Amino acid sequence: MKKIILVILLLVLVACSEETVNLEGEAVNYEELQGKVEDKESELKQLDQKIESANSELNDILKATNERKD
Repeated sequence: MKKIILVILLLVLVACSEETVNLEGEAVNYEELQGKVEDKESELKQLDQKIESANSELNDILKATNERKD
């Protein structure tokens, strides 16, 4: 009985992993979707680093400007 349940669960998992969704006009499966998510997370981290760098530069400029005023 346990073997039958395991086989059924395995079949369901295999069937679900092959399903596709429509994303921005293209059909992608779960694995492709995971790859796209990872790519976007990487892009987001890079943008966060650029923002932090720009904020740091801005703070340095503001400090220098305030020092000149004094």
